Amino acid sequence: MNPSLRIQTGRWKGKSIPIPSQVKGNSNFTPAILKKSIFSILDGMREKGKIQYAKTAFIDLFAGSGQMGMEALSVGFAKVLFYEMAKERFTGLVELLKSYREQASLFKKDSFRQHSNLPEIDGIEHLVYFIDPPYLHWNGKNEKIHTLIEGILASSNLPKTILIQAPNQPKLEGYESRVLGNHSLYLIQSELEEDRQMQDDFT
Repeated sequence: MNPSLRIQTGRWKGKSIPIPSQVKGNSNFTPAILKKSIFSILDGMREKGKIQYAKTAFIDLFAGSGQMGMEALSVGFAKVLFYEMAKERFTGLVELLKSYREQASLFKKDSFRQHSNLPEIDGIEHLVYFIDPPYLHWNGKNEKIHTLIEGILASSNLPKTILIQAPNQPKLEGYESRVLGNHSLYLIQSELEEDRQMQDDFT
């Protein structure tokens, strides 16, 4: 079992996440170092009072194995939404999530089209998006990725945090990143005054 497909923190620390079948153009799973960095950022926001997990939804737009959403459930996010289009991976997520129906929702929808069409969730005050699209979508100008980001930021009035896993090249122009091994991590936040310091701390 690949150690990057184990829950790293929270109440289910050490739980294995089954490795799903490979899908053309999307066989890269979030490595342990990047997952650790993402949840360290979110923990930092929580400690500073920027978010409360109990009032925050985690939205994984390209869920794959489901490991990121499961990590979010493990640390206490109120609700996790999983989006996955590939038939084999969707079937695997149905099995993985059958015991977590109160906290998790699974959708077989195209995230590039449905990212702003979220179900209403009572008590949610912040939205955290994790984006790891198939690497075939990364190209010279990354038009689809930019359009996705802009659509998310323009949707709903809730504050939003967007975390994007990407290859090191090509760069996502207009946004700062951290390089972690063979990947880059982008942090984008809705333009609220209190979020600007968090963005500065990241860069």
